[in-house]
Amino acid sequence: LSNIRQDEGGKIVWSYIDKSIIISCNARKDDLVGIIDYIRAIKDSEVAILFREDKSGVIKANIRSRGRVDVSAIAHQFGGGGHPRASGCELDMPMEEAQERLVSAIKQAFKS
Repeated sequence: LSNIRQDEGGKIVWSYIDKSIIISCNARKDDLVGIIDYIRAIKDSEVAILFREDKSGVIKANIRSRGRVDVSAIAHQFGGGGHPRASGCELDMPMEEAQERLVSAIKQAFKS
């Protein structure tokens, strides 16, 4: 949770967990369940994202929306899918680039 970031307007909130964090905590996939709910709880947020780096370096993004943005359409742009309020995708790129590209796509969706 110490990695939580927000866009300028506070509508998009995200955090990330990279391999080094998972290894240092000896965490399992099950240990990460529910973290997105803490991110979603941030006041005035419309979209919450949890980026997680898997063992191979692929970034998995878990995306949630309060309804103003169809996150399944955004996830689909990156080869993922899901539902309008709960979706996900995989990004085969460095963590910083994955965050930048997905947050940018969500900002565009707010403008549409």
